[in-house]
Amino acid sequence: ALAGLIAAQVVFWLFTFPANRATANWTVQPANWEELRRSWEYSHLGGAAFQVFAFAMLVIAVLRRRVD
Repeated sequence: ALAGLIAAQVVFWLFTFPANRATANWTVQPANWEELRRSWEYSHLGGAAFQVFAFAMLVIAVLRRRVD
C-alpha cells in the first residue's frame, strides 16, 4: 500500500506539477499546451491507478489479518 502511495506522489511531482506550473495552473496557454494537457491527464490516470492499488492492498491486508 505504501509503495502505491509513493508511486502516486512520484507521478504527481514528475508529470502533473510541471504541467500545472508551465500553464500557471491552467490560466496561461503556452505553445505546447496540447502536449502538456495530455501529460497532465495521463498523469492523473496513473496517479489514480496507483491510489486504487494502494487502497486495495490496504483492504486486503486488513481482511487477511489474523486475530490470535
